[in-house]
Amino acid sequence: MWLEIAIASVVGYLLGSISFTGLALRFFASEEQRAEIQHPSTQVGEDSHEPILGAYTTNRVWGARVGITIAFLDMLKVALPMWIFKVYLYPTEYYYLIVSVAGVIGHNWPIYFRFKGGRGVSAIFASFFVIDWLGPIALPFLSAILGLFVLRSVGLAYFGSSFLMFPWLWFRTGDPVLLLWVLAVNLVMYTSMVPDLRAGKRIREEKGEAEAEEAMDALLPGTRGMRKALDRIEGLGNGKYALAIFGAIILILVFWFLPLLPF
Repeated sequence: MWLEIAIASVVGYLLGSISFTGLALRFFASEEQRAEIQHPSTQVGEDSHEPILGAYTTNRVWGARVGITIAFLDMLKVALPMWIFKVYLYPTEYYYLIVSVAGVIGHNWPIYFRFKGGRGVSAIFASFFVIDWLGPIALPFLSAILGLFVLRSVGLAYFGSSFLMFPWLWFRTGDPVLLLWVLAVNLVMYTSMVPDLRAGKRIREEKGEAEAEEAMDALLPGTRGMRKALDRIEGLGNGKYALAIFGAIILILVFWFLPLLPF
């Protein structure tokens, strides 16, 4: 058993450490392009000046088409070895989950790029797809409903899927091992985000909320659009409460019926 765990860990970490964003920046980006993607900590004089080597970084440099391609490659480097372990090598064991956790760690702290990586969102999404393909399709929409309509929080709208994976996989499978996987990959992801959260807090304290939001928009795709949608919802007056109730009903119905589907 320990040999298989070691193999799954090494395979997952080394493949996860392949940073396609890092390769693209190293071989194709100009100095001016690299200067545009520095970490927000530079705004408050912190030492963490390295850009995040995730797919959104390439999106900012070369546009959405390249960003989507890099995101797909980041997903494939984790999903493919997971699938091989799950389907061909050890179909009755959980070693594929070890591949996933190690792959996310490698993506966030790649050995080939001085342990400067991404935040693991694409790697976790790919892992979730191998575990239960319906979940990564449904949960982003449910997360948006929970964050924007019910609780009116951009942060929850963006990261709510990471929390909703717990009830989703429990209702779908009832397997506590999968819940341990969710806990592990979430710990890895949020640990890697500590510099971002620290930088955002300092920017908020020194420069105000608007500057902090702008800095975070530079890191996270889609938050600017979510914030605009939230402003429109807030402008509905008392109608936003009716919208919140409607959103809560949708969430309850979905989690009551959708996980019971036999596929």
